[in-house]
Amino acid sequence: MGFLRRHFNRSWSFTREGRVVVIIALGLGAAAINTGNNLLYLVFSVTLAMIVLSGVLSEMDIQRLDVTVLHLPDIAAEESGFALVRVKNRHGWLQGLALGVALEIEGDNAVAAEGFVPVLGPGGSTQVAVRIQGARRGTYRVKAVQHYTTFPFSFFRKGIVHPVQMQAMVLPRPLPMALDTVLGMQRGMEQPRADKGRQGDFTGVREFRQGDDPKAIHYRISARTGKTMVREFTDMGTPEITVGLSPGLKSQALEDAISRAAFLLDKLLDRGWVVRLTDGQRVTGRLKRAEGKQKGLRFLATVDRVPEGNPADFDVDLWVK
Repeated sequence: MGFLRRHFNRSWSFTREGRVVVIIALGLGAAAINTGNNLLYLVFSVTLAMIVLSGVLSEMDIQRLDVTVLHLPDIAAEESGFALVRVKNRHGWLQGLALGVALEIEGDNAVAAEGFVPVLGPGGSTQVAVRIQGARRGTYRVKAVQHYTTFPFSFFRKGIVHPVQMQAMVLPRPLPMALDTVLGMQRGMEQPRADKGRQGDFTGVREFRQGDDPKAIHYRISARTGKTMVREFTDMGTPEITVGLSPGLKSQALEDAISRAAFLLDKLLDRGWVVRLTDGQRVTGRLKRAEGKQKGLRFLATVDRVPEGNPADFDVDLWVK
């Protein structure tokens, strides 16, 4: 029903049960006309009435509903997360019954299941969790959200399509590797570098973030600005590392290298390192703690290619320094 979709943002299709009922109705009508049997006319009329009633009730069921996508999750490849969708009933006296919610995703980076609302009272609102399965890393875009119903007899599936423009990331799935071997690839990596922490010289103030030491709060500036501000100090004990993708990697070799880089990022940040990532064309800032992990994974998810080169010139698909 592409015409309904293009011009009216509507969707309509037969269910398996609906096809059977329509075929039966056509057979009853043909038999009634050929035989003139009143009983066949009666059964044919009842069947047609059920089909019409199903169409009218399902149309009343999906009208005056507002559907909004509240949240799209970043998910790892081959894992799943949940999008959050709000459904609001603007009817003042009609319930919404047997409502489904479906997300339409462009491309093949992710696949969405469907949510279900059994009953939604007049003027009521509810939130539905819709499972999204990550297929491969990259950006996935939701182009529409649809609410539909098969109420009352499951003859038809009728829905209304709401165009949206939202996107999130399918992050690379970490591929385990020997961390100690990687750290030994470059001598002298254990030497500390300057970082901002709780010890050392005072460097300034900034707004409080989750995980900051409450003892570092600057109460005078916080009272003046109306925001919770903390002091920053230098700490000479935090080591740094740069993880790069080797030139010339393509297809599966590139995907494996990105997955190993994701594993390294996770483990190094957990050990307190400051990490930079590069694909030979772009370089991240200094990544630290949980927020750095998310930024790093999003960076790796968007790697499209690496500079040309001969992979045979490198012993590994990752380099560190």
